[in-house]
Amino acid sequence: MPASPKPAGAGLAAALARSRMLNPLAWFDTSAQIEVRRFAGPASFVEQLATRSASPTSPTSTSAGSRR
Repeated sequence: MPASPKPAGAGLAAALARSRMLNPLAWFDTSAQIEVRRFAGPASFVEQLATRSASPTSPTSTSAGSRR
């Protein structure tokens, strides 16, 4: 008799549990969070890259208060 199939996320859940057992700080590491977004096209993607890399004090950043 063949083994019953695993649920879709069983392997991923086991890998996460194993990594968190080996590294307890992984529970608190917020830098490893995955952000899922809808792709809005290349122009929007470039704009997001530009706004993330610009520092808030740089003259090239586009904050709401500095638009003319």
